[in-house]
Amino acid sequence: MSDTTHETPLEESRETSSPQYPIALPVPSPPPRRSTPPVAAPSASKLRTPIVLFVAAFASVGTLLAVGIGLARAHSTRSSAPERAIVRISSGDSTGTGFFVRSPNARETLAVTALHVIENGGSITVQRVARYGDNKTYVQAYPEVEVAAIDRDADLALLRIKDLPEDEVSALVLATEVTRDEPITSFGFPASQISRLGLVKKEGKTLDIVKLPVIDRAYNRIVREGAVDGVILSTDLEPGFSGGPTLNQKGKVVGVNVLKDQKYRGQNGAVSVTVLSKLFASFKPFAPPQAQELEAILKNVQDQHLMLSVDDRSKAFAILARSDLPHVHAMLRELRVLEQDSLERDFGPNAKITGRALLGILLARLPGRSLETFYASSTQDAVRKCEGTTRGIRRFLGELENVDANRDETDCARLAQRPLAWDLAAVTLEWSGTPRDYAVTQIDEIDSEAKIFRASVRMSGIPSLVPIHFVWEAGQFRIKLFDKTGRLFALDGPRNAVGRDFEGTWVAKQPRHANPATPGIESESDQKLIVSISGTDAVSIGEEFRTAKFAAAKGGRFACNHAGSMVSEGKQSLTGKLQNGIVSGTSAQMTFSTNECTSCGLCTAPAKLFVLKLQSGRLLLHETDGKNPVTITEFTRGG
Repeated sequence: MSDTTHETPLEESRETSSPQYPIALPVPSPPPRRSTPPVAAPSASKLRTPIVLFVAAFASVGTLLAVGIGLARAHSTRSSAPERAIVRISSGDSTGTGFFVRSPNARETLAVTALHVIENGGSITVQRVARYGDNKTYVQAYPEVEVAAIDRDADLALLRIKDLPEDEVSALVLATEVTRDEPITSFGFPASQISRLGLVKKEGKTLDIVKLPVIDRAYNRIVREGAVDGVILSTDLEPGFSGGPTLNQKGKVVGVNVLKDQKYRGQNGAVSVTVLSKLFASFKPFAPPQAQELEAILKNVQDQHLMLSVDDRSKAFAILARSDLPHVHAMLRELRVLEQDSLERDFGPNAKITGRALLGILLARLPGRSLETFYASSTQDAVRKCEGTTRGIRRFLGELENVDANRDETDCARLAQRPLAWDLAAVTLEWSGTPRDYAVTQIDEIDSEAKIFRASVRMSGIPSLVPIHFVWEAGQFRIKLFDKTGRLFALDGPRNAVGRDFEGTWVAKQPRHANPATPGIESESDQKLIVSISGTDAVSIGEEFRTAKFAAAKGGRFACNHAGSMVSEGKQSLTGKLQNGIVSGTSAQMTFSTNECTSCGLCTAPAKLFVLKLQSGRLLLHETDGKNPVTITEFTRGG
């Protein structure tokens, strides 16, 4: 066969030249088959899942006139043609191709696709073209889909479809080997034809049998060379072909399309069927978790992810459960909005606060340090660089109708997704930077349908049990960070700190030092907190503070007071409440013994909101005046 690629569109209705428009709606399953096509569509309320939608359209004088859209009853027969087993996969703004394969134990039919097609965390919809009567077509949409298993290195995923009518779908057979120069046909739904369910096949041959690298698509980098069995193809794979099958002359699967290979530039690659066969062989059914299994997961997350340096934490992409991704994306959006919100709003009696100030207080309520990886310079610099490039491109493309500026900025924000996921996992495991041993003492099922379990975990160095949630996804258990409402489980878990841990005197001293931001001026500060607890949760804090600035040059003086130094010194009374191991509250009163705010601008504003929390024997005070971002001061015990 010639190396030239031949394209053939498939699945067009023989009744009309108009395209078939897929409409994926959560609908009931088709009623029992009839020997003739339906005359009238039954009420949707009388049907069961999945939805079957029939769309007929006719073209006339350049104008497309839709004359019939109705629910149709299925009347089809099984066919051995490979097209009957190939489906379109969509998740969020991502689309690709998939195909049905019977599992080796023949107990169920699963859909195979590329992992990157469904990895965004959005709901997954599977669509297939079916036929009835005189070769008429309709689109079946299956919106209830779960990920049964994945191979992250090979970019493969197996999908389980609820209520799949297995007697009406065809399944492809896996080849046992792949050979060089073998004639093949690659199938896919091109993204350029998103408005139609137009399956396309491209004929060619296998060019080479190779070892493909593991690709991190989010950062467009090679993680590991020569790790995955692959095939280089002569067929020109397009966006949308990802996850589709490449078949040999016998109609058996020899590879799963993965588009352009990152190592063999300009060529087209498929993951070898041998890798897919291994994924099916390793696939295991759900079973309730055992303590030893969950302990191993916690140890792996600690050793492989939590121990990474700040700059390497973007590699920690295996932490998240897929069901947590929408909540992480939502949190990213909220963080971006609040960071830029300088508008003061009413917050309690006689108090106003900006969004960015409130954000700092909300983050301070999390255990540990407040999103240190998310706010690390390596993370923020990468996001800003991406946004700068995107804005530059939009200066040239902004007037084009199909340019989605919001999507570009969202893609940039997702560079912070893994750093944020690392921080949230650290919060959940109350990570302090020191390796721990884990012992699961009890496991409770809290959601049988979603397969979510809560484990009571004893961690070395922590006196009380820590609740950790796990979810069964993609053939294994993963740590679950959010509940179904999007609230972090960690916010409701018992913290280790109790009232007596906060009580006593705490000091923070900054000796006289030069500040690069203010050349010629040196700074010095002293703070002391006296914390007392009444009852079980009422907290009173007396703060003494002194801030001074000095002219660095000998004999130098400030113009504002004609002196060599300026000082702000006084006391502040804070009141708060101890809840879940964290103290939060506001300033009750502030008085000054020396105040050079008016004359010299050395101002100390009262804390409209504050949070106190303990970390590794140190006391962290997060406070804001309501306008500016939160400042953090670290205290140690003192006399």
